Amino acid sequence: MGRLFRLQLLVLVFFAGFYAVYALAASDTNLPSAGEGRNTISGWAVMNVQYRLAEDAAKISVVEFDLDAPASLVQISLDSTNASFFDCRNIRGMHWSCDVNSQIEISNAK
Repeated sequence: MGRLFRLQLLVLVFFAGFYAVYALAASDTNLPSAGEGRNTISGWAVMNVQYRLAEDAAKISVVEFDLDAPASLVQISLDSTNASFFDCRNIRGMHWSCDVNSQIEISNAK
């Protein structure tokens, strides 16, 4: 009789643990500002976008913008036909500046 009780208790504990893990995983809605890789991450609102032109006025030199939430790594891509990403640096608070090295023509910026 004691063995049967222990087996039932073990099965009950297993299913209780399984249910708890399942409930925790089901409640994970993924933070909208989290991500991995170089895919679109739609968690930040971008505001106050400013483009500075290069010496050749047909090209962009620098892009500056504000984010609505803190970020630790920011990259931009302005040309949908090219997989080039440019690193950005935090100027202050949530204001970022990205040097695109005059590689993007205004007509190709998307």
